[in-house]
Amino acid sequence: MWGNFKSMPVFLKLLTFHALVCLSIFLVSVIPRDHFVLDNHNVSYGEWWSSGAGPLCAVLGLAMAVSGLLFLSKVGFGRVVYLAIFGGCLTIPFMLSHDFLPATMGASIAAAIGYYLFKSRGVRAYFASNNSFKADGSAAA
Repeated sequence: MWGNFKSMPVFLKLLTFHALVCLSIFLVSVIPRDHFVLDNHNVSYGEWWSSGAGPLCAVLGLAMAVSGLLFLSKVGFGRVVYLAIFGGCLTIPFMLSHDFLPATMGASIAAAIGYYLFKSRGVRAYFASNNSFKADGSAAA
């Protein structure tokens, strides 16, 4: 996998690193602790999970880490996973609060990243170089 990371375009390396660091969100959510401090407010571990924030952060953090592993494995579907989660996190909370300027900015950032992930020659060449399967669908030796 280190060889794959070294062969990535620079910005894809950054996105991969970001995706893998999101594993910390998963770990912080699932490792029990006394409380969290959010906006100068103590939130107990029980409140964190009963409010739905714990399960949501655990799922999103784990899914982002999986997208990073898919990037490292040169599996193109990782781009869809990364873009769906990251784009959703940038836009959905603002849309739900009817704050459309930040939602528009988030959607614009997600669109730019999506354009990069799917249209960049370097990124397309990186994922096209995945030789794990032959054209007939059998595993490569």
